Amino acid sequence: MLNAELIDPCTLEDRGVFVDSVVTAYISDISQSSGWGRSPFMKSEAINGRPTSMSICAMNTTEDVDLHSPFRLITPITSSSRFFSLALKCPGLNKIPSLLGISCHPLGIISDPSQIKYAALQNEQSGDFYWKAEISALTVYVNREAKPVWLTSASASGGPIGQPTAVVDSGMPIILVTPDIANGIYGALGIGPGSDGQYYVDCTTPINMTITLDNRPEIPLHPLDLTTACIGIIQAYPAGSAIESIADIILSVPFMRSTYTVMAYDQPDSNGTFPNATASTSSGGSISSLIRPRLGLLSLTDPTVALDEFNTIRVLKQPLGTGNSANGGAQGGKSTMDALSGKKIIVGIAALIGLLRFFALCFVLFTARWAYPRRRYRCEHALGGGPKDSEDLKTDDQLIQDVAY
Repeated sequence: MLNAELIDPCTLEDRGVFVDSVVTAYISDISQSSGWGRSPFMKSEAINGRPTSMSICAMNTTEDVDLHSPFRLITPITSSSRFFSLALKCPGLNKIPSLLGISCHPLGIISDPSQIKYAALQNEQSGDFYWKAEISALTVYVNREAKPVWLTSASASGGPIGQPTAVVDSGMPIILVTPDIANGIYGALGIGPGSDGQYYVDCTTPINMTITLDNRPEIPLHPLDLTTACIGIIQAYPAGSAIESIADIILSVPFMRSTYTVMAYDQPDSNGTFPNATASTSSGGSISSLIRPRLGLLSLTDPTVALDEFNTIRVLKQPLGTGNSANGGAQGGKSTMDALSGKKIIVGIAALIGLLRFFALCFVLFTARWAYPRRRYRCEHALGGGPKDSEDLKTDDQLIQDVAY
């Protein structure tokens, strides 16, 4: 059961909506309730000539929602910008929250929409349509040396000239690839499949890799998202799998944690602005009746910072700081170490001061024990008017011995 607390749809027209929650668990259920079909993968098809994403609506009540039942929808969101977007939080990191945006970008993540890179989808002329892109390159970095992965397409729906393709999907916890691609990725690290066919990685070994889709810049993946409990998150799907007819790689949640993903039904301009879907075309028709799906991606991961965070958590076994800046994880780990070092220094100084005070107290007590009988002796000698006899000296010696510490 999921507690849903969203926004009154009456206030959303032409402004969009954000759902600040963990979206990975229920995006597939939203897609099913909005008519995307029963496939576990995210589809980009439209119903009755209109994009299905616009039937994702907001609820104005707080109640438990059963993810296995149809999502209860109220008023459809009417907006001139036809797109929705996803940002997924990486467990243990506080830099990026999980957000589902409809018709607008979150300002906390996107300050310049023109930085989002869009491309047309790689799909067949008929059948199911997916948020699919062409894979231009896969690169694994080992000790700062780039090791490109040889790419071949095993799917029946490869891109142009047999290029492999990838489908972006928020409903799967691992990245699935062809056996050849899996061997190429792990082979760069000197790792082969285990006896059970899975790939195992030393817990302190980062998988530092990037993927290039279409003509976009390469996208680095966070190494913390690519292994768990010494098991690789990238695994090969078996030969003959139904996935072969869809794509060569399923870029699922671990990939999407490193990117801001936009699923759009129009082509934005160079500034990242979408056309007004309520306007009319030159031929008199409505833009809303034209479907031109585009997949937009923006990398959110700094590979240098990501490696520092991996080293702090997996190698040094230390928690990260709570900073939200782009290098907050690295700075947080450093500040934690500095704080611990400073604490040790303060404790050492306090112990030294306490020891000096103890020696000072001992010195004062010893001096008092030695000075008191001498002063008393001098006083009595002055009152007696002359040197004392042997009996008096003995008495003084006894007095000295009887003085308590």
